[in-house]
Amino acid sequence: MTTRRFAARVQQPSSLSVGARLDAQPGRLPLELGLNLARELVKVVADAHERGQRFGRLDAAHFVVRGTGELALVAKAAPGADVAADMHAVGAVLYRLFTGLTPKQARAALKVSSLHEVPAPARLNPALDDTLDTLIAQMLASHPGARPQSMRQVEAWLGDLCEELDVQPSRAALLRWAGERPAPKAVAPPAPVRRVVPTFVDADDDLEDDEDTAVEAPGPLRFDAWALSAAAFSVVAFAMASVL
Repeated sequence: MTTRRFAARVQQPSSLSVGARLDAQPGRLPLELGLNLARELVKVVADAHERGQRFGRLDAAHFVVRGTGELALVAKAAPGADVAADMHAVGAVLYRLFTGLTPKQARAALKVSSLHEVPAPARLNPALDDTLDTLIAQMLASHPGARPQSMRQVEAWLGDLCEELDVQPSRAALLRWAGERPAPKAVAPPAPVRRVVPTFVDADDDLEDDEDTAVEAPGPLRFDAWALSAAAFSVVAFAMASVL
């Protein structure tokens, strides 16, 4: 007798980009979740900088939440990029986390004409902590020299703020957020369609009405041959009876 072996394949949760998650359900994040995500974002970029990598153009789509809740950076280093450019790009991602809008969208929403001026995050989120509002504004400063000098510095500031607000790091919270799906939108049922079935009449039919057809308007009188014969016979019989 042959023994069969069955192997169970365990499927690991797939990665999801932060950008895709924000696109699926727009809006600013709760402060605690946003701080957890912001600290992880800054940390992975700081690690890359210590390896000598610079990127220049980063957005939320370059950060993914792994199946373990760990954040990873999926971007190629760009020759000629510097820390100041990455600082501005990461600042734009943090801006979106805590306001629900990108800097470009915020300028349009608040009708700011200058391309170099970014509205303070607190203008869109009045409940935002003052320290976090100032930090993001500095990261997005138009002059590169006014921005923080390193990602490790930003990471330390975020760590101090989390400690002050008693926000504990939680990869489980990031994993839950990445795994959430927006509630399906209610869709009204389609209106019933009235189907009209055409009625076909055979040319040889007697055109008799049944209970499912409409009553037609009376047309010209039609005389049947048998009826005419019967009437003529009745007239002749009446005449003979009168003579007799």
